[in-house]
Amino acid sequence: MIRVLMIDDEQVVLDVTKMYLEHFGHISVDCVLSANLGIEKLMSEHYDAIICDYDMDEIDGISFLKAIRGIYPGVNLPCPDIPFIIFTGKGDECVVIEALNSGADYYLQKGNDPKGQLLELCHKIEDIVQRRCTEEIVSAAFENTGTCMVLVDKKGIIVRANNQMGKIYDCQVESINGLKHWESFVFKEDHGKIHEFLEKICESAKRTKSDCEFKFVSNNDSVYPARMNASYIPGKKICVMSIDVSD
Repeated sequence: MIRVLMIDDEQVVLDVTKMYLEHFGHISVDCVLSANLGIEKLMSEHYDAIICDYDMDEIDGISFLKAIRGIYPGVNLPCPDIPFIIFTGKGDECVVIEALNSGADYYLQKGNDPKGQLLELCHKIEDIVQRRCTEEIVSAAFENTGTCMVLVDKKGIIVRANNQMGKIYDCQVESINGLKHWESFVFKEDHGKIHEFLEKICESAKRTKSDCEFKFVSNNDSVYPARMNASYIPGKKICVMSIDVSD
């Protein structure tokens, strides 16, 4: 059962939406009439997603979203990554852009086809929550595999490294992600070999997987024999590297 918190200052909207989602989806909906009441709920209850109106008194939907995402200094609410859907009659393009830029997962405008919109909302909630659960499982596997794991974009920049990579490379992962090139952990004489290895993988039109031996260089210049197992994900335009380092 997906638990959803819905915030809207119109009781009839809350009642109709709750009735529809609970009837047609595997969804349980708690309703409140303001963002302040929503905050109280979030402090005491667990939810899988939030549906929120935009145009409300006291705190509007985007301000509430920003508070959830931790955009405001000094504001720390639970579950900052919770899926957040703006469901509103406000169709202004600037509002849509601001909502998405502030971290909304989806924006749905109320209109003349309430049944169709509620069905879309139901499907979108199930899709977003399922996708988020999958991402959390993949992230947990990425971090707890016991092997150095690195995501690299097509320019060779490390998009994300796991904690094991930080441990072997001998630095905090925050100093790697988005800042280091894969060449930083590969012995200089092996750069050509790894360039050729990755180009061959990236040129393929489908997901491929291959491996290559090289010398791993840590942040303190220690050198270890290593084997890289890598695959390219075309849709994401990244290489996933799994690196076994021999001490």
